[in-house]
Amino acid sequence: MAIALDGTYATSAAAVGSSKTLAFTVSANANRYLLVGIGQGSGEPAVTGVTWNGAALTLLKDSGVTADGFRRSYLYGLVAPGAATANIVVTLGGAGNERTNFAAAVYTGVDQTTPIGTPVSALVAGGNPTVNVSSAVGEVVVDATGVSQDSTLVVGGGQTPRVNVTDGSSSDLGMSEEAGAGTVTMSWTGTS
Repeated sequence: MAIALDGTYATSAAAVGSSKTLAFTVSANANRYLLVGIGQGSGEPAVTGVTWNGAALTLLKDSGVTADGFRRSYLYGLVAPGAATANIVVTLGGAGNERTNFAAAVYTGVDQTTPIGTPVSALVAGGNPTVNVSSAVGEVVVDATGVSQDSTLVVGGGQTPRVNVTDGSSSDLGMSEEAGAGTVTMSWTGTS
């Protein structure tokens, strides 16, 4: 079974507080994997956890904070999420502003024993992030980028854009995917 996006990505609305919530539906399709991407800007408190219907997701990658302290991104995942309509809750380590955006999607056809490869990240202050990801034919590479200052995000060549959110309060989130190969380059450009 080939890996496929099950429907579309759902995106959060900007909100103030120590947690962000998104109502989300997981279907009963086979070999499910729930993926949540988070983008932060302008000094938001760090993400301390993500849950789906009360079940904790695994942190796949935290990019860390850029040298200027304005950008950060995360990927979280959950193997075989239960089929339901419930909330995804992103919890922060303190009261945040409207500068944490997140999006969620389910992929089907995912290996339930080893669902992901080795995550990589790049921290770029005031520039355009690019990473090279080791992958293979039949896999899918997914990225998340957090950008500050209400940028216009443009996805790199060969990538399928999935999320491009500007919340109007100094934070943006971009997510895309690309078919696996020996090495896959994922990149974004953003202009303030």
